[in-house]
Amino acid sequence: MSRVKQFAIQTLIIFVLFSFSSYGSESEWEKFKQLKDQYYYLDKQQFNEISCVVEVPLMANLIEQIKKQFGSLEKQIEIKENLSGFVLTYNRKTGLSFSDPEFDIILKSKEGIPDPEKAEDGIGMMKTGFKKHVTGVKNILKGLFDDYSYPKQENYKDLIVTKNKDAFIAKYFRQNSKFTEAYSGNTIDVSKEANSFAIRSTQNYVTTLNKKLIIGNGSASINQPTGNMKMDLSIEYQQIGNIVFPKKIKAIFEQTIQSISQKGTFDILLKNCQIN
Repeated sequence: MSRVKQFAIQTLIIFVLFSFSSYGSESEWEKFKQLKDQYYYLDKQQFNEISCVVEVPLMANLIEQIKKQFGSLEKQIEIKENLSGFVLTYNRKTGLSFSDPEFDIILKSKEGIPDPEKAEDGIGMMKTGFKKHVTGVKNILKGLFDDYSYPKQENYKDLIVTKNKDAFIAKYFRQNSKFTEAYSGNTIDVSKEANSFAIRSTQNYVTTLNKKLIIGNGSASINQPTGNMKMDLSIEYQQIGNIVFPKKIKAIFEQTIQSISQKGTFDILLKNCQIN
């Protein structure tokens, strides 16, 4: 066989193998898209941007308690806050962003304070606690709004979709984590595994007016070396123009960190929403 013919055959084999490999990947993506097309996505709706004030009653109550605690020290301590500055913005093209609320405690004078150093430490802990609370609220909203965004093929690696009895199983890698999703009726069970933690969640969906599915409630458990956490979420919706948008998220959580357990319930409200 001449070298020219041998080279041509080798080239043809490589081309055929490459074509079959690409087709297989595309076939898995098409099956995945069929699963995902039954859900409601904000980035598939007709609007540019929606902005809402994020109101967390628990956060407001905590600040009121702090004000009462320092009420007799008006000359020594100043409290600045602007919770109405906590704003969520969802842009259909660029996604989710936030403007953070303002909260600061300023020690103007140490005169009349029995232990100024202890007071400064306490103030630092309050400010850190507030920032952690804001971060926690933002993380809940980020996770929720990720469910409202249509999946992009470039973010999914080694995607495989199979059927097991009445459920479809999707396995893939995304953001350096291994995912397994089981689709059955109006429920998705999700397993996420990374180097330092594992998440198991169940998401239950309800039907919107345009017959698309949108998450109504869910539960999740997070296991990591530093501790464990369980959380239940339920979501109420509002109509903004023709857009279905979250109105109220109720979170019930239980966490254990280094043998210290904590339980709580709080609401996240999206109010005064504007669309353009």
